[in-house]
Amino acid sequence: MAEEKRLLTRREAIRFYLLRIVLLGSFLALVARLWYIQIVRGPEYRNQAENNRLRVLSVKPFRGVIYDWNGQRVAINAPSFSVEARMIDLPRDETENVARRLARLLDMPAPTILELMAEGSSNPYQQTVLKRDVPRHVALVIEEENPYLPGISAVSRPIRKYADGDSVGHVLGYVGPIPHERREFYLNRGYERDDQVGIAGIESIYETELNGEKGQRNVEVNAYGRTVRVLRESPSQPGNNIVLGMDLDLQEAVTEMLHEGLVESGAPSGAVVALDVASGAVRALVSLPGFDNNLFARSISQDDYQRLANDPSRPLVNQTIAGLYPPASTFKLVSLAHWLENYNLDLEMRFECRGGLTLPGGWEFGCWKRSGHGFVNAYEALVRSCDVFFYTLVGGSPYTEFGGIGPEALAQAATSCGFGQVTGIDLPGELEGLMPTPERKQRIKNEPWFQGDSYNSAIGQGDVLSTPLQLANFTAAIANGGKLMYPRMAAEIQDANGEQVQPITRRLAHNLPYSAEVLALIRNAMRDVVVRGTAIRIASNPYGIAGKTGTAEYPGPRDENGYLPTHALFTGFAPFDVPEIAFAVVLYGAGEGSEFAAPIADKLTRFYFESAGKAQQ
Repeated sequence: MAEEKRLLTRREAIRFYLLRIVLLGSFLALVARLWYIQIVRGPEYRNQAENNRLRVLSVKPFRGVIYDWNGQRVAINAPSFSVEARMIDLPRDETENVARRLARLLDMPAPTILELMAEGSSNPYQQTVLKRDVPRHVALVIEEENPYLPGISAVSRPIRKYADGDSVGHVLGYVGPIPHERREFYLNRGYERDDQVGIAGIESIYETELNGEKGQRNVEVNAYGRTVRVLRESPSQPGNNIVLGMDLDLQEAVTEMLHEGLVESGAPSGAVVALDVASGAVRALVSLPGFDNNLFARSISQDDYQRLANDPSRPLVNQTIAGLYPPASTFKLVSLAHWLENYNLDLEMRFECRGGLTLPGGWEFGCWKRSGHGFVNAYEALVRSCDVFFYTLVGGSPYTEFGGIGPEALAQAATSCGFGQVTGIDLPGELEGLMPTPERKQRIKNEPWFQGDSYNSAIGQGDVLSTPLQLANFTAAIANGGKLMYPRMAAEIQDANGEQVQPITRRLAHNLPYSAEVLALIRNAMRDVVVRGTAIRIASNPYGIAGKTGTAEYPGPRDENGYLPTHALFTGFAPFDVPEIAFAVVLYGAGEGSEFAAPIADKLTRFYFESAGKAQQ
């Protein structure tokens, strides 16, 4: 019995020692864990705790306002709500439930919300915008359901609102989320992922001026990520305002005029540019069909975007600076100026127009007047827009010994007048146009230059392409005595108090290489185009329009008389005596320039001088 008692005691002792070992091991493990948590990971956990309690939030600045020349606001910041997520406050196991609940409230697919949340998880402390321009009642519901929507909040965030988007969409452009391909560019400049930036138009070109500077707010938050106390705040600085040279009333009136012209002619698209002759300020710049940039400011739907992108009349393309058209007979101004300047104002030389001419080999080049103009000099050839005269002037003729000024001289003259190169306007997306030469044709097409190419170039056909803005800018230079200006949309930059920060001064590109006498002769001829020439249809205009018509053929199905389809063009200035405004009108596939483009110029000048008032600069 005593032996048995001794054995039990030994077992108890073993158990006791084992228990002590276990307790000691547990204690050491606990000490090690505490050492790891407090010493090794301590700074990290302290930072996380501080971040969960204290946060530094950026205060978004108000974007600068855009005004027209008369002080009308054309782009403002309108009150709006956005629904945003801060992923650090949204438990991972609740993400799908929250997304499903939000999908009902925001009328968005849950997978789309989950995609945005997943993107936001890469920067969990920053706000991720789930939907902009949310109705007020939806924003209130979001806040009421706060206990079921951790990490989600509805915040006041203004959106951009534009005046009459269809009229000014191409001018003002729009703002939107930072494009993925430009993300690093903007982030390196202090932008945040949820910021909006100018995507097109003035909004894009003047992004730096309009954006402003962020402020900062130090806040204390509760366990749900809600702000419970503002500890410190430095206000944001609103962006500067932009004052345009554009006259909104004129812009809207021209939009209506062009729209009526498109309906009347059956043309699908068109463009009008009106410039201040002296400064190059853009008074109106209309491209139709246009688009409502308010759609983009509110986060355009996929259906709306596809409708615009797939429209064959290309409403998203600004035809005034990116629409390339053969300038047709308006280009004869270039040939005339070169001839007068380099051939001693020679108006004695005459060429006979018999309605066309035929080159060796049987290539026929007709004049628009099939019965012919008879013998005409350069001046009359412009007034009556004789094609044969300008064929001969540039490319020579099999019927005379005159060899023509040649395609290289014409190309050089055109370049000096601003064709084949951008004007430098402060809008994105401007195209250069094209002025062909024998060297270029050989290099690009591997084809020699023919005499017929010179003929086509002489009347602004063939490969010659220009934009409506180039045409208007050249005409303005003729009107102002030869100064080819850089056209400008913006006239002034102001701070938020309306004080001038920076004027946008007029800038001279270069002077046309023509004397005052030559330019005066051209202006006289342009006036006679209206008084007794091809634009006599608008001769009753009381404001002294001077101009030049153009009817540009382009490839397409011929009509019953065998003629190709044509664009309608007109460029001019007014008043003739003291030019103030210059313009170019182009209607795609409309027909005759005298019939459809010139009447729009007539209406434009009447409105400008009678209703809109004279813009002063």
